Order: sequence, then structure tokens, then C-alpha cells
Amino acid sequence: MVSLLRSLPGITLLAFCCLTLLQQSAPAQSTRISRSDIDRSRPLPSGGLGTRDELRPLGATARSRSADYSKIDRRTVATLLRDALDESGRLYAALDADYRRNPQLRSLLADLGRLRSRTNSINQDLAAGVDMSLIVEDFRNADADWRIFSTRMSQTRGLSSATQQSFARIDQLDRQIGKLFQMEPTLDRRALLQQLSSLENSLLFLTDELARDPAVSTQVISSGRKLQQRISRVVSMVVDEYSYDKIVTEYNGFDQSFTALMPQLTSIRNPYIERTVQRLSSANDLVHELLWMENTTSRAELKRLASALMQDVDQFYTRTSLVRLLGFKDPARSLSSASDFYGTVQNFRDLLERNEADNRVEESYAYVEEEGRRFLAIFRQTRVQAVITELQEIEDDISAIRRELNLGDSSPLSQQRLRTVAASLEDLTDQLDLDVRQWLNTERPTYRTEALASSAAFLKRTQQMHRLVDTETRPAELQREVDAVFSEWQKLYSYLERCRTTERSTLAWRARLINEVLTDLDTQLQP
Repeated sequence: MVSLLRSLPGITLLAFCCLTLLQQSAPAQSTRISRSDIDRSRPLPSGGLGTRDELRPLGATARSRSADYSKIDRRTVATLLRDALDESGRLYAALDADYRRNPQLRSLLADLGRLRSRTNSINQDLAAGVDMSLIVEDFRNADADWRIFSTRMSQTRGLSSATQQSFARIDQLDRQIGKLFQMEPTLDRRALLQQLSSLENSLLFLTDELARDPAVSTQVISSGRKLQQRISRVVSMVVDEYSYDKIVTEYNGFDQSFTALMPQLTSIRNPYIERTVQRLSSANDLVHELLWMENTTSRAELKRLASALMQDVDQFYTRTSLVRLLGFKDPARSLSSASDFYGTVQNFRDLLERNEADNRVEESYAYVEEEGRRFLAIFRQTRVQAVITELQEIEDDISAIRRELNLGDSSPLSQQRLRTVAASLEDLTDQLDLDVRQWLNTERPTYRTEALASSAAFLKRTQQMHRLVDTETRPAELQREVDAVFSEWQKLYSYLERCRTTERSTLAWRARLINEVLTDLDTQLQP
């Protein structure tokens, strides 16, 4: 049986990526699928479920093959890619050292791990003689990810000189390869469309809510509708593949109009509108990243967010009576935590009102976040739904302030990202289980019972993984569960390879998607 990819037993994904940056892949030691095989962009082998070409999006392959890459010197490309891989190893080491001093850099480290894995795969394909049109398409996708990563890096404070120098060298190498391929820096148009659609839908909901509120002026409603139409034009420009400069120019116009309308929107005391405005702000920040635009900190927006946090904290105290507090396990500690948190929020707001320096504002926010974690952990003991809702509002307010300060992710793990990935894995496995049943009912091989049991076991594991992520289980336990998920995936894949019916291409496509999600999950949980 042909394995999914060459395996190096006992070596985890990121450890494997580190080694392959320094040397060529070792000869296959086993036909068993290993953790190192879970690589988001590595091809399934010939004789496996499908070929590299068969598993590509049809539009991407057609676009690549419409160009002539016959004059590109493969040796020059290989040299530049090896240089990029070597430098990425140095960047990873430098960024990891920065992360040990500043845990907020963890999300950057995880993104870099995925980029290294993808670039290493392109390098291996080039060495294996894969058609240059496919190499170019893979580089186009990797370049889109690098542009977003580059934007985030350029706006991150506190990076060491070693990190910045290594980052600049890789950026230069990326541009050299792009020039060789006659390729402009690549937008991630799929992710951009997703966020623009989120903006468009939120604006549609916003204008509907504004029209229902009798206290809102017709001018504000009209401005909201104009914003919705403007973002619709940007969506059309992305779909029609307008140039980067034209898209950014149009989006800048939207951004300026949105910023001008914000003071009027934030003055409206309507919980539905307030939540929608928060979603709009978050989506707008993400679009800035995807368009490689700088996310600046607005003092006016910070003041608004601080006031919103203060209001939600006051509302929490209004709804949480002293009698309820006395019912907690440690009432004195609960009251002390509430007092400390309230004081830090007041101080943060006062610093903003006095227009204190940025470093003092950030230091004050650090205390808000620290006391806020304790406060939320203690008061989530309550079972009163109104209070639970208020606590969620407070947590959202704190996160919104962090985003406005451009401080990155505050936790060692991004729970929101983990939940998304775990949900995606379970959903893919649900669909794969149906595909497996259809295949086995059609072909009815001798191992049908065993294959069905393997598919059911894999589905059960992914469901368990999703539940553990939802309950914010400790990372060490999640990592053990990932190991168990991967073990079940190895067993199931050994059956999928034997498919000889028309379901084979569907199984191959689904397996590729599962590989990508497992890569993401494993990278998120690296210490």
C-alpha cells in the first residue's frame, strides 16, 4: 500500500519542518502515515487517492496553464527557494525568542510555521519535477499568505533587530521569486471576499435596524445605505479582478465614510446596533490586513470603547445583587476582584480622557486585561442568563480595545481560531463518513465492516475534539487528543486508498481538506 506521504515516525509536524529546512527529505522509512505527513499543501502521491493536478481548483489550474513558463530557469527558482527556506529557519528562531519574552507574538509564530510548511512543499515539488505552472500557482497562494503575514509583522512592536532583519531578507527573496514568475504581489481574494461579504451583510442588518429605531435620523439611515452600496462595489471589483490599486482606492473611500459615520452610530443606545457596529469594526480591521493597509489606533474610538466597557461593567453590578454574591464560594474574594477590576477600568478611561502617552495607555490596558480575566473567571459561576450575557459583553469590550490598540492575541491559544478549526474538522469528517458509506455500499469489499468501523471511530474522535475545544480544555490534553485523532486518521486512510469506484476522487478531495485542517490544528497547539 502506498502511504499518503513519506513518513518520519516520532517527529512532530513542526519539528519535521525545522529539519527539512536544513536538509533534503530523508528516504521513506515506513509505509505508515505519520504526523509529519499532515502538510497543508503537500500532494497526495501517485497511486494514492489522487494526483496533484486532479485535486486542484479547476479555475486555478486553468489560469496557471494559460501562461508560458517554459523560459523560467528551474535552477534559479530552486536556489531562491532554498535561500528562503534557510532564512525562514533563522526567522523562526528569532521570532520564537521574541515570543518567549512576549507571548502576544504566538499567533505570528503559528502563521510562520504554516508558511514554512507550504514553502518547503513547493521546494520539494520543484525538486520532483512538478510542472512549473503548478509551482507558480502554489507560489501565488503562498505569496498571498506572506503578504498578510508581512503586513502584521510590519505593524508589530517589540520585535528584535534579528527578527526584523531576517524578515526583511525573506521579503526581498519573495519579491525576487515573484519577479522571476512575472507576478505582482498576490491578494488573498477568497479571504478578502469573505470579509467584504461579512461587512456587506452587517451593513444590510445595520441599515434595517437603524430604520426600525424612531430615534435615528434619516440622514444616518441614508449614510448607512450609501456605505452598503459602496462596499458592494468593492466586492464586485474583487470578483472582477480589478487591480490592487483600484480596489484599495475604492476601499479607502468606504473607510473614510465609515470613520466619519462612527461617532453618530456609537451614540445610539441600542444593543443590536452596538453589536453590529462592533462586528463592522472587526471586519474592517481584517480587510485592512488583507489589503495590506495599516491599522491605526484611534483615540476617539478607544475612548468610545472604554466608555462602553464602563457602561457594561455598571450594568453588570446593577444586575448582580449582593445576595447573589454571597452565594459564591468565596464572597470576599469575589467582591475584592470586582472592586479591583472596576478600578482598573476607571483608570484606563481617565488616562484616555487626559490624553496620556501611548505607553501609559497600553500599560493601563494590561491591568484591565489581567484583572478582567480574574473577574470573568470568578463571576462565571453564576447561572443567571442575564448576568452571563453581560459578562460576555464585558469580554467582547476588552477584546475590542485590544484590537484597537493593535496588540495581537492576548492568550497562548486563540480559542476562537481553535473552535473554528475543530468545527471544520468535524464537519469534514461528517461528510467523509457519508462518502465512505456510499463507496462501501457500491463496491462492498471484503473489508467493508472494518472500514465502516474505522470511519465511525474517526468521526467520534473529531466530535470529541470539538467538544474539548468548546470547553477550553488545557492545551496538553488537546494535544493528546490530536494524537488520537491522527491515529484514527491513519487507520481510515489505509482503507480509503483501496477505493476503486467513482467515489475515489471525492474521497481524495475530502482527505486533502482534512490534511489541511489537521495541519492547522497541530500548528495551533504547538508549545
